[in-house]
Amino acid sequence: MPRYYFHIRFAGEIVPDRFGRELPGPAAARNQARDVARHLLSACGQHWRDAELHVVTGSQEVTTIRLSDL
Repeated sequence: MPRYYFHIRFAGEIVPDRFGRELPGPAAARNQARDVARHLLSACGQHWRDAELHVVTGSQEVTTIRLSDL
């Protein structure tokens, strides 16, 4: 299974996901990204609405989720 990384961009900084997660494919990675984004909003508060979650595998970007879009 491919490994997907969920990097967070917030306040001009990138917080890298150093471990990633093995998932069966891009659709599963997008679903996981939505879950992670919702968790960030609920756990960290509305000031995180400007954050973005970038999902990559290897050198390929799978999706970007803006928390403000949730």
